Amino acid sequence: SLSLQSTTSLKIYFTATSLSGVVCTVDGVAVTPVKTGANEYCIEIENINAKDLDTNFVVSIGDCTLTLNALSYAYRAMEYSSNANLKVAMQALYLYNQAANEYFKSGV
Repeated sequence: SLSLQSTTSLKIYFTATSLSGVVCTVDGVAVTPVKTGANEYCIEIENINAKDLDTNFVVSIGDCTLTLNALSYAYRAMEYSSNANLKVAMQALYLYNQAANEYFKSGV
């Protein structure tokens, strides 16, 4: 999921019966997942700036490794959601990232 405030947070939810012995990392740095339900956990990547929405993070949960970015959520929403408002918001997020990339590329 995404939290869209002045900066963006990307939350990765997963299920596990136990995290005993499971190492979780984001870009090689150990993180502690937050328990969100009976067997549900969340890793949150916070403070993603507009120009970095398309910057990849490598998230490892035990043997599973994912490479994703904030726009990964937008892509999945565009591809699979039937919610028209969500699709419009994700299109806007993509364009926002593109505009931020252009702004910072110009050296301003």
